[in-house]
Amino acid sequence: MQDYVLVILSSVTYAKRVEQLLERSGITCAIGHTPKRIAKKGCSYMVKVKRADLPALLKITDELMLKIHGIYRKKGDADYDLLG
Repeated sequence: MQDYVLVILSSVTYAKRVEQLLERSGITCAIGHTPKRIAKKGCSYMVKVKRADLPALLKITDELMLKIHGIYRKKGDADYDLLG
């Protein structure tokens, strides 16, 4: 079983840009609405990647100067751990 993380961004535009750059690097990811349990305010989007691919994602968000609104790991059926 793979260990995945959810990286929360403020818009679908940012999530799609990160997705494109990850896929150009050969990294598979998924984007979608942030789960309600961890959405802090309004509408936000998440990029789901393997935990091993997190450094590549963080490098991209840093280069694009995007603010990350949280990094979570799924714990159990419907709970999440905040990693950063």
